[in-house]
Amino acid sequence: MIGTHDGYHAQGYQIEHGFISTATVGRLKRRIADALEVGSLGEVQFDDARADGANPMGPERFRKVSELCRRHRDVWDEFVAAPRAIALNRELVGDNVRQWFNAVFTKPAQVGESTPWHQDIGLWTQTAERRHLRPLFRDALSFWVALDPATRENGCLQVVPGSHRGPVIDHVKYPNAVHVELPRESTRDLAVAHIELEPGDAIVWHAHLWHYSPANRSDRNRWAMAMVTLGDAEARRAGTPDLPWLVRGGVTQPFPGSDSG
Repeated sequence: MIGTHDGYHAQGYQIEHGFISTATVGRLKRRIADALEVGSLGEVQFDDARADGANPMGPERFRKVSELCRRHRDVWDEFVAAPRAIALNRELVGDNVRQWFNAVFTKPAQVGESTPWHQDIGLWTQTAERRHLRPLFRDALSFWVALDPATRENGCLQVVPGSHRGPVIDHVKYPNAVHVELPRESTRDLAVAHIELEPGDAIVWHAHLWHYSPANRSDRNRWAMAMVTLGDAEARRAGTPDLPWLVRGGVTQPFPGSDSG
C-alpha cells in the first residue's frame, strides 16, 4: 500500500498489485508489438544481444527495447507518470525526480535467455571510472511492471530479500553471459523469493538488491516494462542534469518528448 514502505526498507523491494490497469496493459502491449515488428524507431534502441549463440528471427530476436517511453506520450503518461509511480517516487525519492532509464524486457517464449544475478548499481558503475558514483546512485528506484503473467515457468524475477543492506559488489563479465554479473561463486545456494505477478502488477526495488531471472522455456512470453528514477540533486552531481523531469517541486511534469503518434 502506498504510504507504508516497511517491506521495501526491510527487504529491499515491495510488490504493488494493480500498479496499472488491465486496459493500460493492453495499450502498452500494442505499442510494444508495433515497435518490435518494425525493429527500428529512431531514438528507440533495440537490443538483440545473446550469450547462447542462437539466432532467433523476427520480433523474438530482441531481448530489450529502450526509450519507447520517450517516443510516445501515451506510454509516458500511462507508465512512467502513472499515479502510483508518481506517488512512490515522491515518497521514496523526493519531490524532485528525474527519469533515468526505461526499457521493455521481452523474454520471448521458448527463446528468452536468462538474465544473470546482478545489482543494478553494479551495472551502472561497473568501470573503475564510475565507481565514485555509487553513493549518488544508491537511492535510485527501479520499477518493473508485468505485462504478461510472470511465473516460475516463464522466467519470473528472483530476488534475495535483504541483500540491499549489503555493499556494492564488483561485477564480473563472463564469456557466456549477456552482461556483467555478480561473481558466480557468491550466487550459489541463495535463499530467494520468486516474484510471480499478474499483468499490471509491479515490483519496486532498491539499487543494491540482488536479482535474476531464468530462461523462458515455456510457450508464453514474459513481457515487462521497467524504468529507473533518480533524485535531481544526485543526477546533477553525477553529471547528468539533462535527464527528463518526472516530478519537480512536488508537481508531475509533462511528457518531455515530441509525440510520434
